Amino acid sequence: MKWVALVLIALMAAGCLSGPSRPDYAKVQTEVAAAALPSLELEHAEANGHYLARDHQAAFNLALVGYSNGIDQGTPAAIPTLGSYTELAVGHDGFAYLARTSKASSPTSTDGGSFGGLSIIDVSNPAAPVIAGHYDGLPAVDVEVDPEGHYAYLATQRTTADSLNVLQRTQNPLNALPRGIDILDVSDKRHPALVSFVPLPVNGPHTLTYVRHPNGDDYLLVCTYDLVTDPQTNTIAGVVPVTQRLLVFLVEPNPTGQGPGVGLLPVAQYQYIAPSPPGAGQPLVFPHDARAGPDPTDPSRFLITVAYWDAGVRILDFTHPPSSAVPPTDQAESPVLKEVGTFDNFYPSAYNNIHLAMAFPEKIAGRAITVAQPEIIDAPDETGQVSILDTSDPANPQIIGHWSLNSIAPDLGVRNLDFSPHNFDLWDGKIALGHYHAGVWVLDVHDEENLKEPKPVAVYMPNKERPNSPVMQPDVWGVVQSNGLLYVSDKATGLYILRYTGP
Repeated sequence: MKWVALVLIALMAAGCLSGPSRPDYAKVQTEVAAAALPSLELEHAEANGHYLARDHQAAFNLALVGYSNGIDQGTPAAIPTLGSYTELAVGHDGFAYLARTSKASSPTSTDGGSFGGLSIIDVSNPAAPVIAGHYDGLPAVDVEVDPEGHYAYLATQRTTADSLNVLQRTQNPLNALPRGIDILDVSDKRHPALVSFVPLPVNGPHTLTYVRHPNGDDYLLVCTYDLVTDPQTNTIAGVVPVTQRLLVFLVEPNPTGQGPGVGLLPVAQYQYIAPSPPGAGQPLVFPHDARAGPDPTDPSRFLITVAYWDAGVRILDFTHPPSSAVPPTDQAESPVLKEVGTFDNFYPSAYNNIHLAMAFPEKIAGRAITVAQPEIIDAPDETGQVSILDTSDPANPQIIGHWSLNSIAPDLGVRNLDFSPHNFDLWDGKIALGHYHAGVWVLDVHDEENLKEPKPVAVYMPNKERPNSPVMQPDVWGVVQSNGLLYVSDKATGLYILRYTGP
């Protein structure tokens, strides 16, 4: 039997009996780069080169499962001329909800664009998505849906310089019609119906997050702010301090006691005011997005993580939501949530403008991990740093790793948001990242080594051709992971459903 022992020792030394071997991430990164570089390094010398899907065919370890143009069963050519897509939600009911927007139909238009509202897509067969219904409304920048698929929530906000300047130029009250949250009954997917509207001053909310709390109640986290733009240059000059805040609403079933419906009752808020007044050279301080969930290191604690632009990441305690027994008469009178931790030093990146921060629901390599990334309008030598934070002690977050597209294409910069990261989702130790014109990227951070140096393991550029697209192709707004598939909102062409095939 001595020879058996010797063979076992030899096999163990070779790693054959030590469990699955670690993937060759260096090889995978090389293959990802080879797939992506031809598109990333295009000089786009051809007129409208950023708008030509045929020049952007990168795909590695992400396979196309299904596609929908959000209109019918046809091609992107059916999308209205000025229309595009923003955020999406994927319900547990086998449907995807795709928010729609468009440019104003004229410089003095009061409608803000004719292609707003929502498309509802049956994705019960991911390989053959089918349009279920539409809701025509104001241009929407975010959408959330309850887990049962009964109600959808649309955020309508004026964010672009042209729409803001219409108000400044015309001083027409009709151009200041309320923006806020449309609450839709989507139980009948064919006929979604508006059941109530919550106005929010002045230009409406930018992002929404639906939260089911351990206490059994449902909440909607709402980030609202009003940008101030320079009417001469259209550049962002500041933020209105009083309207930049996180609002927390209790989702209240049947608030009137008559018939079906839901209402939103304000129960809490949070606001960080910069120590110096806004102005030239001052940071922009406003909440852009929020996520919530149990603290992996202490599941009895429930935290909200807020991406607060130049104020970085703010962590709030939401373990015991304020009581709604005595509703405030105004949202500004809601109780203030307690801040338990902050982080705003994202070196080596020069940018703190954090667009989204989200915690993994489980520990990674024994740590609580939060991922944060900026949105960058223009930068000659950066493409937006995805930062990996150890938030095991929420009061003392520490950066432990980072990644940017420059690791693939070192000379790449950002112009007019083209190669900036945008919305992402987390699953199984991976980050699924929407990266605007760079498409969809998957980063692996499942172990200690990859936390310190995230590994790009997949890329996909949506490349359905759309004639005369009003936005870049691709132009990925965001990615949502559901049941092992990645659902992708491409602004130009609609919904893509992808399957990850990498390590």
